[in-house]
Formats: sequence, C-alpha cells, structure tokens
Amino acid sequence: MIVEVEFNSEFARIVGRPAGSAPATAASGQVIWENNADPDPNTVDFPARVHANAILLIGNWKRQADGGGYRPTWYYDKRATDEVSEKRIRSTQLQSIDVRLSGNAAAMRKWLADMSVQEFQLIDWGW
Repeated sequence: MIVEVEFNSEFARIVGRPAGSAPATAASGQVIWENNADPDPNTVDFPARVHANAILLIGNWKRQADGGGYRPTWYYDKRATDEVSEKRIRSTQLQSIDVRLSGNAAAMRKWLADMSVQEFQLIDWGW
C-alpha cells in the first residue's frame, strides 16, 4: 500500500471511477473510494497502476463539473489565487489536506480505521 499526503493541494484527481456515489461537496474527513478497472502498469503515477484507490479529503472540497476530481473551495476564490489581492489566509497556513491511498483495499481500510481523522481536523487551519 502507498500513502501520499498533500497539504494545500489545489487538485485531488479521481483515478478510474468512484465506487458508489461521489458527492458534489465532500465533507471534511470523507473517504472517496475509487475503482480503476484498467490499471496501467507502465505509468509513473502509482494510483493509475492499481485497481483500488481511496482519497481522504480534509478541509472544504468541491467536485469539479467534469467529474475528474476535487478542488479545495479556496481554489474558486479569485482573491485567494490571484497575484495582487491581499490574502485573508496566509499561504503558510494549512487550508486543505488530501491523503491518497493506493494498493490493497483491505490494508487501506485498516489504515483508515487506525488513523485518527480527528487529529488532522484539530490542526490550526487559520480560518
């Protein structure tokens, strides 16, 4: 199993198809399971190599209209992303976390059960 953690990432890509329903707005701490029916063993991107993936989204996220993934809500705020506006939240403050799990589904379920999402949510987000 591979675990990748990104802080203040501007995009959490869906690899394959969401297993079940993928909500338009993900609740903080929500896990989205993905099924990649056609893995590519030659790709550099590990999630595309395996059948089972999961994304744990922490913070505020919205599903893209094309269904290709999730973006943090700050991404849609022009003042937060342009180069001239005064920023309400400093770039050094944590705004979003996405944790991608790839590999054995049973191992991913165990890892998620053992991990405390509440500890991630107790971080000073700077809001």
